[in-house]
Amino acid sequence: MSHVGSAQFYTWVQERLKKAKENNYVLFFEWVTPGTEENKQKFDEALGVSLNPESYETLAYLYWLTSQDNEMFLWLVNEKDYNVDISIDEIVEIYESKNPENIQETGSWSNLEKIYNIEEEVLSQLDNLSGKELFLIRYFNQAVINFIMKHDGLRDSILSLTGRDDIFKVILDDRNEFLAENIIESDFKKIYILYGLMHFQWVLEILQANDPSWKVITTQYSRVIYPPKSQESK
Repeated sequence: MSHVGSAQFYTWVQERLKKAKENNYVLFFEWVTPGTEENKQKFDEALGVSLNPESYETLAYLYWLTSQDNEMFLWLVNEKDYNVDISIDEIVEIYESKNPENIQETGSWSNLEKIYNIEEEVLSQLDNLSGKELFLIRYFNQAVINFIMKHDGLRDSILSLTGRDDIFKVILDDRNEFLAENIIESDFKKIYILYGLMHFQWVLEILQANDPSWKVITTQYSRVIYPPKSQESK
């Protein structure tokens, strides 16, 4: 899954999921549930940005794409859909247990003067661009995303550049373990899983560590992003 992509991509996923559900698959999907306001503040401090559901819509606008709408994939054919994920509260609890030294004397998680609001920062910058400049930025950003999607092994390198790899390792690694445990313990034999691309290889490794018979049978690719046709496209 990609959390931003083209409308064509999400339709492709929806059609494949529907066929799977018709063949008696159940759905395990990714969705970090909200927590307390206090823990949301801590989470934002650890990231250095304020991340909300609307943030993906803003990034989608920046990339000339659309954001993932989970409603497209739920309750198709049957109601065997399961949110297999952890909450913001659980992420905070795990992070605190693994990184107690990151909590400042003030009780804060960060000494940052400012936590960036993605919606405000991105939209304010885009307002200053000409149509041609915006087109070039969007085209470049789509090329970068396409490259990352084809090279999911770049995950650790990308995270190290953010300077926030400690919190991202909780967001990724601990959720990988949670998902893998649910797969292993599930009584369902046919499971369709909607999770972000950066989780795949590591979940597979956890499954294989538990049972070496786990393997990839086949891989199919879909074009996630279609380049813009012109500078005038909306």
